[in-house]
Amino acid sequence: MAAPARLPVSRTLAVVAGAAALLVLGAAALLITGLGGGEPEELLIGGVFSLSSGTSVETCEQALAGAWLLWSG
Repeated sequence: MAAPARLPVSRTLAVVAGAAALLVLGAAALLITGLGGGEPEELLIGGVFSLSSGTSVETCEQALAGAWLLWSG
């Protein structure tokens, strides 16, 4: 029996999906701390962005700019 065919996933899609996952986790953390009744002292959310080499540099630069825009609000 042949192995099932795998769908091709581009690096751009993988980076965008990773950034979306980080945003969802951050939103969940904010929601959970908001329901706790007190203000959080500090919330640190990190990400990995390749800005020096590779084919996804432009995508990472855009994701970083988007994260910075959300943070600086």
